[in-house]
Amino acid sequence: MDPQRDPIRVVFVLLPDSLVLDWAGPAEALRIANQRLRAAGQPERFVIEFAGPRPTMRGSVGVALSGLAPLPTQWSGPGWVVLVGLPGDTIATDTPEAQDLLHWLRGQRFTHGGVELITVCAGALLAAHAGALAGRRVTTHHHHLDELRAVEPRCEVVSNRVFVLDPPVYSSAGVTTGIDLMLHRIADTCGEALAAQVAQTMVVALRRGPHDPELSPFLAYRNHLHAALHRVQDAVSEQPQADWSVPRMAEVAHTSARHLTRLFVEHAGVAPLAYLRRLRLAAAQLALASGASVTRAAELSGFGSDTQLRRAWHQFGLPGSPSAGTSASPGQSPRRRTSPVFTPYLKRWNLTPDGEAFTSLSGTLLPVRQHGVPAMLKISHEAEEQAGSLLMAWWNGDGAAPVLAHDGEALLMVRAQGTASLAQMVHEGHDDEATRILCAAAARLHAPRDTPPPPTLVPLTRWFEALWAGAATHGGVFAHSARTARDLLAAPRDVVVLHGDIHHGNVLDFGPAGWLAIDPKGLHGERGFDHANILCNPDGESALVPGRFARRIEVIAEATGIEQRRLLQWVLAWAGLSSVWMLEDGEVPGSTLEVARLTAAALGIAG
Repeated sequence: MDPQRDPIRVVFVLLPDSLVLDWAGPAEALRIANQRLRAAGQPERFVIEFAGPRPTMRGSVGVALSGLAPLPTQWSGPGWVVLVGLPGDTIATDTPEAQDLLHWLRGQRFTHGGVELITVCAGALLAAHAGALAGRRVTTHHHHLDELRAVEPRCEVVSNRVFVLDPPVYSSAGVTTGIDLMLHRIADTCGEALAAQVAQTMVVALRRGPHDPELSPFLAYRNHLHAALHRVQDAVSEQPQADWSVPRMAEVAHTSARHLTRLFVEHAGVAPLAYLRRLRLAAAQLALASGASVTRAAELSGFGSDTQLRRAWHQFGLPGSPSAGTSASPGQSPRRRTSPVFTPYLKRWNLTPDGEAFTSLSGTLLPVRQHGVPAMLKISHEAEEQAGSLLMAWWNGDGAAPVLAHDGEALLMVRAQGTASLAQMVHEGHDDEATRILCAAAARLHAPRDTPPPPTLVPLTRWFEALWAGAATHGGVFAHSARTARDLLAAPRDVVVLHGDIHHGNVLDFGPAGWLAIDPKGLHGERGFDHANILCNPDGESALVPGRFARRIEVIAEATGIEQRRLLQWVLAWAGLSSVWMLEDGEVPGSTLEVARLTAAALGIAG
């Protein structure tokens, strides 16, 4: 007999008051798997049985169960013993039925590929009382984690996981996670395709894996008793994509915005906008896992753009990028899919890998060589980044890195080989030189071309939309920034194609080709905008060196011919917008906001 294809005897062992959902969901998954196998002309793989110390009993919701088989005494092939949970704060084992079950469990010998043990929810406590978990890694419902540690100190209790695999023991957390674990076991024995069909039939929108946290971001930060704060969290959880601001949240709580922020920090341990960003990120992950594009996921979850979604992704420490992590669920580490992503382009463009792949805010990148020429292959599914690739190709190596090939999500560009760094130049005391290099790079990009630019350029009026709401929420320098931005946008001068993110890390040393730009945002508006971000970089400490702000304004005005007051207005507008984005991300604007205040003072704006 072939143990890989022999029918698997799956015995759900029940006690009085066993949680019905703990066994009904997993059993249904197995039934559907058999049904799918029959439809495909294959033999059923699972023989489903229900057993217990007594032939009749009641389940947790009062349903009468009868015809239960006796606890098995013999096994003739592979088998799974499934232990399920019981209601209650602790799991009592002093009943006659529980004692009979523990006696039977102690007589079982669990082996990988033979008879294996599956626990759902507090079923792990029953296994622990029987001594079946010594030396194993296991999990259980989060209410019973400490109890499990006390009952079996020899096992490693893993918290905040959907399920844990330590063959021949497989344990899941609370209630519905038993379905996740059973889908995983079906995939192991019958293949991922069948498991996916079962999940689809059960309308399980998202299969979770062994590295997923049990606690959803929608349930986190709720361990408090403040009714008004719960009311806000309920409202935000129901519609994370809505146009939430701290004042709007405060209206739900019937309090002030300032007091609501104190409530969030004191009772939930998180700032209100940071809480919102976490929920939106979880919603975006669900959308990505369901097949939505990054742009659509950003829209559905309430992010203003692909860029905001990418920034949140990295802010909260998720590996990879949204485009590389579309199979991930909230809290899950996205699988690395470097090879499948890059393989078609390696073949099509005759490329040889020349280093390790890595991810950045702009996409997933792989150093390569094409006919011996060092290049960089960048993959991004974000519409904004793809528009930037079109712009890079339009610039045709004049001011920007030369593009060797591009096709939708993929961009192949010459790799920077120079050893100089603008940030390092600043740190070594050559800030004037670095600033002039950035101005010269921007001038090359702003120069007119013979061909029309790509149609994907974003007008500055749209780029600044987040500032209007931020000004209404925060007032002060944000309001000054918004008024200044509206005035600038209403009467633009020297309108050109803009890079959109000129700073010390986006203009690189390309050796004989000089300093060239990468990673454009692809905007359209007054050229002064492209110089504003220089004042905030390469880092806060460098930007705020005494006397540097005023000196940079002088150098930029001299290099570009832009009137100093006009340049200051663009810096104030940009610093306010950037600070609003940071607040939306749950970050403290810090040095960027200080640059805004310095600029307002230089313009003679009080307050």
